[in-house]
Amino acid sequence: MTTQLSPSTVDRLRSSMRGEVLTPGDAAYDEARKIWNGDIDRRPAVIARCASVDDVKAALAFGRASGLRIAVKGGGHSFPGHSIADGALMLDLRPMNKVDVDAANRRGSAEFQCGAPLGRVRIYSARRLCWRYSLPVCAQIRHSRRTGDASCRQTPTRGD
Repeated sequence: MTTQLSPSTVDRLRSSMRGEVLTPGDAAYDEARKIWNGDIDRRPAVIARCASVDDVKAALAFGRASGLRIAVKGGGHSFPGHSIADGALMLDLRPMNKVDVDAANRRGSAEFQCGAPLGRVRIYSARRLCWRYSLPVCAQIRHSRRTGDASCRQTPTRGD
């Protein structure tokens, strides 16, 4: 399914976002639409590479107003390809990949943005918490449906 958006419509999205907006004519489009499963070859109408929560809000409003289906790409590891769809708006959240670990106390916690791959969260958190205090850890990930924020708590495991 091919969805054609006018250049002025896409420019409206570009002007409302800090992040990059890509369409099939852009040089970076083909690389941005790739996902982990190379057998999936879909072509979204537009890719919004969100740099902030405000970008996500702007892209969602654009998608609704334009009548586009919306696919969300976090780490791009959706084996069946749910993170991309033909003729859709793809929200690419990978630029939102900040991981912040608070290792000030032995309990420690980490907050991360939705584009951060879990492997990066675990490795970065382990370096800041495990290695500093020689604690084995287990990631517990919580997501708030109300705000869309995710947090990761690192808690010592017992007996390992």
